[in-house]
Amino acid sequence: QGQTYSEFGLKGTNARWKGFVDGVIKYAHSHFTNQEIYLFGTSSGASWAIYGSGHKQVSKVVAVSPAFSNEKIKLPDYFIERTQFVSKENVVPSFEEMHFKHPVLLVHGKKDVMVKDEDIYMLYEKLPVGKAYLEFEAEGHCCNYRLSEIRQKAIEWFAGKWG
Repeated sequence: QGQTYSEFGLKGTNARWKGFVDGVIKYAHSHFTNQEIYLFGTSSGASWAIYGSGHKQVSKVVAVSPAFSNEKIKLPDYFIERTQFVSKENVVPSFEEMHFKHPVLLVHGKKDVMVKDEDIYMLYEKLPVGKAYLEFEAEGHCCNYRLSEIRQKAIEWFAGKWG
Protein backbone atom coordinates (compact mmCIF):
# COMPACT_ATOMS: atom_id res chain seq x y z
CA GLN A 1 0.00 0.00 0.00
CA GLY A 2 2.59 2.54 1.06
CA GLN A 3 5.09 1.67 -1.67
CA THR A 4 2.45 1.97 -4.39
CA TYR A 5 1.60 5.44 -3.12
CA SER A 6 5.17 6.63 -2.59
CA GLU A 7 6.47 5.37 -5.96
CA PHE A 8 3.45 5.95 -8.21
CA GLY A 9 1.21 8.37 -6.32
CA LEU A 10 -1.67 5.88 -6.39
CA LYS A 11 -3.94 5.67 -3.41
CA GLY A 12 -5.83 2.50 -2.66
CA THR A 13 -9.44 2.23 -3.71
CA ASN A 14 -11.97 -0.53 -3.39
CA ALA A 15 -11.87 -1.06 -7.17
CA ARG A 16 -8.07 -1.29 -7.22
CA TRP A 17 -8.02 -3.82 -4.39
CA LYS A 18 -10.71 -5.87 -6.13
CA GLY A 19 -8.70 -5.80 -9.36
CA PHE A 20 -5.55 -6.82 -7.51
CA VAL A 21 -7.20 -9.82 -5.80
CA ASP A 22 -8.95 -10.89 -9.00
CA GLY A 23 -5.64 -10.57 -10.85
CA VAL A 24 -3.68 -12.64 -8.32
CA ILE A 25 -6.29 -15.42 -8.46
CA LYS A 26 -6.34 -15.34 -12.27
CA TYR A 27 -2.54 -15.44 -12.43
CA ALA A 28 -2.27 -18.32 -9.93
CA HIS A 29 -4.95 -20.29 -11.76
CA SER A 30 -3.32 -19.83 -15.16
CA HIS A 31 0.26 -20.56 -14.00
CA PHE A 32 -0.36 -23.33 -11.48
CA THR A 33 -3.18 -25.22 -13.16
CA ASN A 34 -2.75 -28.43 -11.16
CA GLN A 35 -2.59 -26.72 -7.76
CA GLU A 36 -5.33 -25.76 -5.35
CA ILE A 37 -5.58 -22.02 -4.64
CA TYR A 38 -5.69 -21.10 -0.97
CA LEU A 39 -5.89 -17.57 0.38
CA PHE A 40 -4.65 -16.30 3.76
CA GLY A 41 -5.01 -12.77 5.06
CA THR A 42 -5.09 -10.62 8.17
CA SER A 43 -7.18 -7.49 8.81
CA SER A 44 -8.10 -5.85 5.48
CA GLY A 45 -6.19 -8.64 3.72
CA ALA A 46 -8.48 -11.12 5.49
CA SER A 47 -11.51 -9.26 4.19
CA TRP A 48 -10.17 -9.49 0.65
CA ALA A 49 -9.31 -13.17 1.15
CA ILE A 50 -12.96 -13.74 2.09
CA TYR A 51 -13.96 -11.85 -1.06
CA GLY A 52 -11.69 -14.27 -2.96
CA SER A 53 -13.63 -17.23 -1.53
CA GLY A 54 -16.31 -16.37 -4.07
CA HIS A 55 -14.04 -17.23 -7.01
CA LYS A 56 -14.55 -20.66 -8.50
CA GLN A 57 -10.77 -21.21 -8.65
CA VAL A 58 -10.24 -20.70 -4.90
CA SER A 59 -10.52 -23.81 -2.72
CA LYS A 60 -10.23 -22.52 0.86
CA VAL A 61 -9.53 -19.34 2.79
CA VAL A 62 -8.11 -18.42 6.20
CA ALA A 63 -9.16 -14.97 7.43
CA VAL A 64 -7.63 -13.57 10.63
CA SER A 65 -9.45 -10.55 12.08
CA PRO A 66 -11.18 -9.48 8.87
CA ALA A 67 -11.78 -5.75 8.83
CA PHE A 68 -15.31 -4.47 8.44
CA SER A 69 -16.31 -1.21 6.81
CA ASN A 70 -15.18 1.86 8.72
CA GLU A 71 -18.78 2.70 9.58
CA LYS A 72 -19.10 -0.49 11.67
CA ILE A 73 -16.46 0.50 14.24
CA LYS A 74 -14.69 3.50 15.70
CA LEU A 75 -11.15 3.14 14.41
CA PRO A 76 -8.33 4.50 16.57
CA ASP A 77 -7.15 7.97 15.48
CA TYR A 78 -3.62 6.73 14.74
CA PHE A 79 -5.05 4.13 12.35
CA ILE A 80 -7.21 6.65 10.51
CA GLU A 81 -4.27 9.03 10.18
CA ARG A 82 -1.98 6.27 8.90
CA THR A 83 -4.40 4.91 6.31
CA GLN A 84 -5.47 8.28 4.90
CA PHE A 85 -2.06 8.58 3.25
CA VAL A 86 -2.38 5.36 1.24
CA SER A 87 -6.10 5.10 0.52
CA LYS A 88 -8.76 7.59 -0.45
CA GLU A 89 -11.83 5.60 0.51
CA ASN A 90 -12.90 2.61 2.53
CA VAL A 91 -10.89 -0.19 0.94
CA VAL A 92 -12.66 -3.07 2.67
CA PRO A 93 -15.15 -5.09 0.63
CA SER A 94 -18.74 -5.24 1.78
CA PHE A 95 -19.62 -8.63 3.27
CA GLU A 96 -23.30 -7.90 2.62
CA GLU A 97 -22.66 -7.86 -1.13
CA MET A 98 -20.45 -10.97 -1.29
CA HIS A 99 -21.35 -14.32 -2.76
CA PHE A 100 -19.59 -16.90 -0.62
CA LYS A 101 -18.76 -20.19 -2.38
CA HIS A 102 -15.87 -21.89 -0.64
CA PRO A 103 -14.96 -22.78 2.95
CA VAL A 104 -13.45 -20.13 5.21
CA LEU A 105 -11.59 -20.60 8.48
CA LEU A 106 -12.40 -17.46 10.44
CA VAL A 107 -9.96 -16.49 13.25
CA HIS A 108 -10.82 -13.89 15.91
CA GLY A 109 -9.25 -12.47 19.03
CA LYS A 110 -11.77 -11.73 21.79
CA LYS A 111 -9.84 -8.58 22.78
CA ASP A 112 -9.97 -7.13 19.26
CA VAL A 113 -11.00 -3.47 19.53
CA MET A 114 -11.36 -3.09 15.76
CA VAL A 115 -13.64 -6.06 15.06
CA LYS A 116 -16.71 -6.51 17.23
CA ASP A 117 -17.60 -10.00 18.42
CA GLU A 118 -21.18 -9.69 17.13
CA ASP A 119 -19.94 -8.69 13.67
CA ILE A 120 -17.58 -11.67 13.43
CA TYR A 121 -20.33 -14.02 14.62
CA MET A 122 -22.81 -12.66 12.04
CA LEU A 123 -20.19 -13.04 9.30
CA TYR A 124 -19.52 -16.61 10.39
CA GLU A 125 -23.21 -17.45 10.08
CA LYS A 126 -23.21 -16.18 6.46
CA LEU A 127 -20.27 -18.35 5.39
CA PRO A 128 -20.88 -21.50 3.33
CA VAL A 129 -20.84 -25.13 4.43
CA GLY A 130 -17.38 -26.34 5.41
CA LYS A 131 -16.57 -23.21 7.42
CA ALA A 132 -14.59 -23.33 10.67
CA TYR A 133 -13.96 -20.91 13.53
CA LEU A 134 -10.98 -20.38 15.82
CA GLU A 135 -11.10 -17.89 18.68
CA PHE A 136 -8.43 -16.74 21.13
CA GLU A 137 -9.56 -15.23 24.45
CA ALA A 138 -6.45 -13.13 25.13
CA GLU A 139 -5.71 -11.91 21.59
CA GLY A 140 -6.42 -8.57 19.94
CA HIS A 141 -6.61 -7.51 16.32
CA CYS A 142 -4.70 -9.89 14.00
CA CYS A 143 -3.91 -12.25 16.91
CA ASN A 144 -0.25 -11.23 16.63
CA TYR A 145 1.02 -13.36 19.52
CA ARG A 146 -0.58 -16.52 18.11
CA LEU A 147 0.30 -16.10 14.40
CA SER A 148 2.76 -19.00 14.43
CA GLU A 149 0.04 -21.30 15.77
CA ILE A 150 -2.50 -19.83 13.35
CA ARG A 151 -0.20 -20.47 10.39
CA GLN A 152 0.18 -24.10 11.50
CA LYS A 153 -3.61 -24.43 11.85
CA ALA A 154 -3.98 -22.87 8.39
CA ILE A 155 -1.70 -25.53 6.90
CA GLU A 156 -3.80 -28.23 8.57
CA TRP A 157 -7.02 -26.55 7.40
CA PHE A 158 -5.82 -26.32 3.80
CA ALA A 159 -4.70 -29.98 3.92
CA GLY A 160 -8.13 -31.06 5.16
CA LYS A 161 -6.83 -32.34 8.50
CA TRP A 162 -9.44 -30.49 10.57
CA GLY A 163 -12.50 -28.34 10.25
